[in-house]
Amino acid sequence: MLKQLFNTVFGTRFDRELKRIQPIIDKVKEHERRLAGLPDDAIRGQTEKLRAQIRERTGALETEIAEKRQTKHDTADAGAREGLDREIHNLEDDLHAALRAAL
Repeated sequence: MLKQLFNTVFGTRFDRELKRIQPIIDKVKEHERRLAGLPDDAIRGQTEKLRAQIRERTGALETEIAEKRQTKHDTADAGAREGLDREIHNLEDDLHAALRAAL
């Protein structure tokens, strides 16, 4: 009886989860309607366009991370390696933020 009252007031777990993700579902359906009339080649072209935009926004960071990793690999000093490790970690955080912004 208490469970039924709780579900009446707050909804079932399914209802609450559906309410939480419904905006995402609506956006996906909107994109699906927009892309429904396009041929497969056009959609593949959009994929390449998106990948190019991501590379444009993150390429410099990825290059800098690769350079820092190589420098860390070549460095014998433990203190310098630790400092480079912190720099790499910070750059990776920046890279993830740039990826989130791009997507």
